[in-house]
Amino acid sequence: MGVGLTRIYGKGTGQLQVQSETPSEKRGLEGRRTLTELHREAGKTQVVMLVGGEGKRLGISTPKALVKLNGTTLLGRAIELFLDAGFEDFILLTAFGDQAVRDYVKEHRWKGARIRMFSDAKKGMARGKAVADALRSGGIDSRRRSIMVYPDDIFLDYTLPMQAILEHLYAVKAFKTVASMVVARGHRSPYGVARADEHNVVTGFEEKPVVPWLTSVGFYIFEPGVYSYFKRAVGTKAKGPVEFERVVLPAIVKDRKAYAIMMPLDSWIPVNTIKELEQAQAMATSGVLSPK
Repeated sequence: MGVGLTRIYGKGTGQLQVQSETPSEKRGLEGRRTLTELHREAGKTQVVMLVGGEGKRLGISTPKALVKLNGTTLLGRAIELFLDAGFEDFILLTAFGDQAVRDYVKEHRWKGARIRMFSDAKKGMARGKAVADALRSGGIDSRRRSIMVYPDDIFLDYTLPMQAILEHLYAVKAFKTVASMVVARGHRSPYGVARADEHNVVTGFEEKPVVPWLTSVGFYIFEPGVYSYFKRAVGTKAKGPVEFERVVLPAIVKDRKAYAIMMPLDSWIPVNTIKELEQAQAMATSGVLSPK
């Protein structure tokens, strides 16, 4: 179970409730929040998906979001993950392969989903400027909370969206934060790691160890207070592409306005390389990844 997941149980009244197992929920939310309340919070939240990535490192010429795992695209999986959790409003920020993504969305109408699309194909703004531009144009509603995700990050825990909202709301109330980021407990190094003494004599070696870094998994939750950071940090006069992870997030962290939502390392599969794609394909074929 990921991110200190909750147990769902009945209370004899016919209504399901959520009993939290994380210390934060026990302290801040008294360990309980009804599913009805959580779905209400989901209804207040817009899901912004950054789908402008190319598939160069995967050796493909199509948009990365349209890569298929066992017949289902990464984008389709991401939409269904949030739709099944009660989220209905989706905003897709596209760039490379904009028309292909639009055609795909037009052909696959998800019941209950409201999907709008905005393109950065001609402006080359990258993610930071693309988000700021969507805020200025009204594409992203600046009065509402946003979840910002990448479809090429696969989450193996289907309860993650609701659990993340639960912990985020606790942090907003308890610590006055405006942003939360989901982080994995650890990071598997792609290289062997050596240790040496003061004479450079190697004293230890481990091949591709898990190092104790909190690793961002590309899942962020933003309260409306975050949007002013985009406007200040990105700006309309900034030269060249601007990545919000390099500019906006550090500014929020500097003000101690960000909260970390922990999840196990093995609950997340990034799809950025051919090796990672092969791993995800194998898991999808074996049934470890559900069709969604």
